[in-house]
Amino acid sequence: MPLDSSKNKSKNKKIININNKTKFLEAWRAFKSNRLALIGLAASLALFALAFGGSLAIPFDNAIKQNISQRFTPPCLEHPLGTDGLGRDMLARMLHGAKVSLTMGFIPMAASMLAGMFFGGIAVLLGGWVENLIMRVCDIMTCIPAILLALAMVAALGPGLGNVLVAITIASVPDLTRYVRSVILGIAGLEYIEAARACGASGGAIIVRHILPNAMGPLLLGAVSNISGMIMAGAGLSYLGLGIQLPNPEWGAMLAESQSYFLRAPYLMVAPGIAILVSVFAFNLAGDGLRDALDAKLR
Repeated sequence: MPLDSSKNKSKNKKIININNKTKFLEAWRAFKSNRLALIGLAASLALFALAFGGSLAIPFDNAIKQNISQRFTPPCLEHPLGTDGLGRDMLARMLHGAKVSLTMGFIPMAASMLAGMFFGGIAVLLGGWVENLIMRVCDIMTCIPAILLALAMVAALGPGLGNVLVAITIASVPDLTRYVRSVILGIAGLEYIEAARACGASGGAIIVRHILPNAMGPLLLGAVSNISGMIMAGAGLSYLGLGIQLPNPEWGAMLAESQSYFLRAPYLMVAPGIAILVSVFAFNLAGDGLRDALDAKLR
């Protein structure tokens, strides 16, 4: 009898692995068939390549080195994006600023998603007054727009990359906690979860074998969909002077600085503005394509 039981368990595991592999292949085929999603993915990968590869090829000193004799040099072969009011090379500043801007999008996304998974999972698992307490705290925090909450926190903590990351992360946790809770509750009410309970599966086994694997798709979608908003939040804080401080390069701070020279050198605003637009557009396209690929009903 124990031998039969072990055989059944191994057989069930194989079936689960095959089903998961089939779902992944179906989602990938659906994603590949979406041209806009592929464009978004390609643009996102290109941003990463430029940010981390380009910043390695061009030393950081080139991004902050001043050369007053070459200030306001228009785009040319030596300076493809021109120079700013202090003679700093805009291409070097854009590449090193890209690394900072992407960091402000991805680190808060990962940290806030992990926190949301923790609090949302605890709320569903324990229920009762614990769930009510977590949800009411989230309700109170979501009454304040996330960007205003992040702005208030950075104003209290002080400017700087670390404080910006903390502020964006904390401001994003309430919405992600509510999202994670809704995803888990939606899966927990499905028929195969009830069947697993009827077969005597423990709560931990149901969470590990059934809920988490099926929740990873929606959770991944929620994470990717929030990246563009976090990049915008980081750029907005730096634009207001509460994020990355000059002379360190960052797209939002560069956009604010170039605003002073709009009439004399309007090209200074073009590069950081387009970079923010392209990054947000690329991650939104990739997120929409991922949503369509993971949602069987949309397929």
